[in-house]
Amino acid sequence: MASYCMAYQLIPYERTAELLSDLLRYQPVSQGTLDNMLSQASAGLECFVEQVVKCLQQEEVAGFDETTVRAQSTGKHTPM
Repeated sequence: MASYCMAYQLIPYERTAELLSDLLRYQPVSQGTLDNMLSQASAGLECFVEQVVKCLQQEEVAGFDETTVRAQSTGKHTPM
């Protein structure tokens, strides 16, 4: 929960510590402890990230252009 609050919801360390203290009815958690929690959570994702990168590197690029600008043979761009 601490990692989710800090990494995904972008809640600052101090507010995350306060939230955990309120929810768990426990003494406040230090910012160092929260930093360790976040480091451990992110370290657990290293293998997953490596697998995703390998899969993406093996895929072909479709080359779709979703912009509204077309390139002419003269090298100038004109709006559609």
